[in-house]
Parts: sequence; structure tokens; C-alpha cells
Amino acid sequence: MEVGAGTVRIVGPQSSAHTVLWVEEFRKRGWDVRTVGLSTSSSPVSRHHLLSRVIAERWRTRPAVSVVHSLGTHGLLGALLPRAHRTIVVPWGSEVEAATRSVVRHRAAAFVLRQADLVLATSRAMARTIAQGWPAISVDTAVRSWGVAQAALAERGDGVRAAVRARLGLSEEHLIVLAPRGLGAVYRHDEVRRAFVAAQATRTQLRLVEIDTAADDRSRSVQCRAGATVTLSRQPHDQLLDLFAAADAVVSVPRADQRSTTVVEAIASGVPVLLADVPAYRELAEDGAAVTLLGEPVLESLTAALAAPGTVGARIGGNRHWAREVEDRDSLFDAIVRLCTGASR
Repeated sequence: MEVGAGTVRIVGPQSSAHTVLWVEEFRKRGWDVRTVGLSTSSSPVSRHHLLSRVIAERWRTRPAVSVVHSLGTHGLLGALLPRAHRTIVVPWGSEVEAATRSVVRHRAAAFVLRQADLVLATSRAMARTIAQGWPAISVDTAVRSWGVAQAALAERGDGVRAAVRARLGLSEEHLIVLAPRGLGAVYRHDEVRRAFVAAQATRTQLRLVEIDTAADDRSRSVQCRAGATVTLSRQPHDQLLDLFAAADAVVSVPRADQRSTTVVEAIASGVPVLLADVPAYRELAEDGAAVTLLGEPVLESLTAALAAPGTVGARIGGNRHWAREVEDRDSLFDAIVRLCTGASR
């Protein structure tokens, strides 16, 4: 089959921010990009689409590069598609964690990894996890952060903070704790809620703003309001950055993660960021970001951090400089594209 020079196939959920980001970055660099996924803009991921996607790709020009997100259902799809000249597997922390706890998922991930020419992780911890979890598979591995958008490095004035709070029905007296990653068990959101309730009992000005990343109803600015908690649907990127500017703390406490773009952009905004003490987040601290690491049990440490003065609301100006120096997306994706094409090691 003919190989299309300068063509890249990105395999992943169509509505995923990860997929959208990679499409944008390759297109900016002049690549012909096509996406293949098991969902549409109006329907969720479904394995029922797998066979039809594989058959359809057999009639298309074989791409120079195939980027597969990650080791789950879309990883399986990517592994079954006609091979590209180079196949890059980009593991997501949640799916790697799931594969370590399930024999079936572990074997499926092994099948995906065997098709890869390169595994591209965003943290050194994830690269170690892949090497230790699948020791029988020899595959090149590289570590590159995806960086932060230039928009995330721009100062947002007091007018943005006031406008966001007005939209949420909150005043300047409130202390906003933002949980932007989702409401699922993978992010231990039940523990976030319980810690917030415990802290808010003594620090009554606290308000929890949580984002249901599975909901995409943009017709309403607020999905739900219950007591001191405001629930939002998935936010466009610019509105998420506005939320960081309005927040007094951002929380992310999964049991495992990579160098999450959402977390790094929160850090770049200068808002205090409270993180689970997991290897990928410890790397952020080691690399110079000022973050608060929460020991186990997270319920107790997060409650204490939210209830005590000194962390929530104390913005960290140095983190913006750190992000400019370490997390510049343009230079990082230049390197990522070279790795994907095999032009650099």
C-alpha cells in the first residue's frame, strides 16, 4: 500500500482534549492529519465501531506516522489498523493503571505495545511503569511533556476573576476549590468531596467547583448547584484557563497519573495546586514547580490543607516563570514530532 509522506493518523476518542491537541500541533507544522476513533462528536466510545473502522482504514493511504492514544480500547483499535511507517503509542495514566490491575487488560496492553516503534510518555515514572509492567517487551521509550499553551502563560486580570465568580454565583469572599479532572473513581473524586465537606464545616467560605468531564452541555453555565458545591460540564480550554484565574486552589488526587496538561496549566496560572503524592507529581516538584503534595490517606491530608490558612488563596507567581522556562509547548512539540518521525532520539 502507498505511504503518504507527511501524513499522520491519530487514533483516539474524537472529543478528547488529548486528541484535539495532537491534531492541532501536527497541523500547525504542516502535516496532513486524519483521526480514527470509536466515538463521534455526538456519541460515546463504542467497541461496536471497531471492525468498521479497521475495514475503512484498509482502503485509505497508509500514513507515515500513526499516533495511538493509549493502551485501552483505542490502543486495540490502533494495533489492528494497517501499519504505518512508524507507530507511536502514547500511554494514558488511567489506562496503564487499569492494565496493572486486570489480567485481560494487561494482555491487551501487551499486544498494543508490541506494535509500537516508540512509546512516548510524559513522565519518567510512566516510562518506568511501562518497563517494569511489561518487561518481556522491548520497545524504545522517550519522555516528553506536552507543555502548556501560550494562552495559559498570559496574565488574566481581576476582571476575568470577577466575571467567572459572577457566572458561578460566587463572591470575592468565597474561596474556590477547583476539581477540574472529572467526577470518576480514577480521580478519587468521592474523597475530594468528603475532604471538602469536612474542611468547609470549619472554614465556611470554601466553595467546591467540580467539572464533570463526561458532560458536554454548553447551554447551561452551571450543571448543578448543591449547597456549597457547583458542578460544571466539560469546559472549553479558554474557559478552563479563566477558572484557574478565579480559583483559590486546584485539586488533583488520582492514584496514578502522568504529567497531566491540566495540572501543568493550573500550575502555570499561579493558583495553588494540591496533588496526590504520586511519582509523576513528585517529578513536577523535583523539576522546580511549587506544588503541595498530599500524603496518604488523601482524605485526611486534603482536609487539613483546605481547612488550614496559608495554602488556599496564596497564589504562586514563580510558577508562571517556571512554566515559561520548562513547559513551552512549541519547543516541546517540535521535539515530539521529530521523535514521532524518527528524526531524533
